[in-house]
Amino acid sequence: MIIGISGKKQSGKGVLSNWLVEKSIQNGYQAKVYSFASFLKRFAVDVMCLEEKQVYGTDDDKNTLTKYKWENMPFYEHIVSEHAMRLSKTNPKKSFKTIWKEATLLVPSGQMKAREVMQTLGTEIGRRMYSEIWVEALMNLMKKESKDYPLQIVDDVRFVNE
Repeated sequence: MIIGISGKKQSGKGVLSNWLVEKSIQNGYQAKVYSFASFLKRFAVDVMCLEEKQVYGTDDDKNTLTKYKWENMPFYEHIVSEHAMRLSKTNPKKSFKTIWKEATLLVPSGQMKAREVMQTLGTEIGRRMYSEIWVEALMNLMKKESKDYPLQIVDDVRFVNE
């Protein structure tokens, strides 16, 4: 059996999931909490070298700045150019240089927060490359462990495909 829990950030999804596991074990059922974001979070710590607290900590911890900059993201210029195209349609007499400068003001710049790094890796890169990336990764793990954990709880359901 799989139970998915959805809700706003910091709304108690993890607390509820852990409570369900505790109650299940008290009643003789093996249960485990899973997260779609677990693979992404390990990547953020192990490969991107974010601190554990920036990934697993409080909301304030996740909002701390990292060494990564918006301007260095692989799709940054694409986002700026999309804004520039929209601006050029509404302001056809402005120069390209002016429009580009205005477009850059519409997108984030400077250092990224840890939360932004994870959201960008998870959604803008991972899900854009393959929309089922995190679902398939978690489902493969859950299938492997289903005999040991007949009750599996996913504590971070956010998207329709999840």
